[in-house]
Amino acid sequence: MLVAENLTKAFGSTVAVKNVSFTVCRGERVAIVGENGAGKTTLLRILSTFLPATSGHVEICGFDLVCEAPCIRSICGYMPEKTPLYENMRVSEYLKYMARLRRIPQPERRIRVHEAIAGYDLVKYSTQKISTLSKGTRKRVALAETTMHDPDVLLLDDPFCDCDLFQKLSLVSHIKSINKLENRIVLFTSHDKDVILSLATRVICLYKGELAADLKDMSVFSEKNFQDVLKTWTEIRLRSTVHEPHTDPQGNAAVERNLEK
Repeated sequence: MLVAENLTKAFGSTVAVKNVSFTVCRGERVAIVGENGAGKTTLLRILSTFLPATSGHVEICGFDLVCEAPCIRSICGYMPEKTPLYENMRVSEYLKYMARLRRIPQPERRIRVHEAIAGYDLVKYSTQKISTLSKGTRKRVALAETTMHDPDVLLLDDPFCDCDLFQKLSLVSHIKSINKLENRIVLFTSHDKDVILSLATRVICLYKGELAADLKDMSVFSEKNFQDVLKTWTEIRLRSTVHEPHTDPQGNAAVERNLEK
């Protein structure tokens, strides 16, 4: 289970994430959505321990984010939007190198690398330099590296950006086919409604760093235009913070009523 309580991150006078609280259980695949600058990337960076929070508490699979950060890094797979791949390395070399950095035991290392290459359809690219690969294939290499150590938690920051339709479908298929996905926690960001509908079991919306809505009824989401959904969430959030300060801060009931209209 992943539990975030009153999570806040400020950069000087700018608050990127403000008092965000939510809980994610194993088996859930949560899409984090919102406009550019809503705090999505900052939130994932905090959860992955790459960025310290200003305040708040996070516990992932029983480990405290601050006191047990190394333990959290060992059970998490974090894929940033622009994955820093070593372009002069060949695919197999890169994965072997990352397996060593992940401290995967030597007897398992060759097996894990082989499974990653086969599982993400990288066999024919294994001897190619990463610099020669297409954007979609690079994404597969990054995803293979992210999941190679068998993490309990996947944090994927817009893994589908710069991909064409077929590359997106391929990546969604690869993510959904990850071994024992039903026992893992998946959080990902995306602006693509079709990707969200095909992968997510739940949607969290951020608005100016705050939690605007937590939508678990994906059927409601599927019937509306993505921009309409974001607009509705934004309007509900503005009303709850400005005109109705004592309403549910997540605005879930109001959001679902408005989306059903």
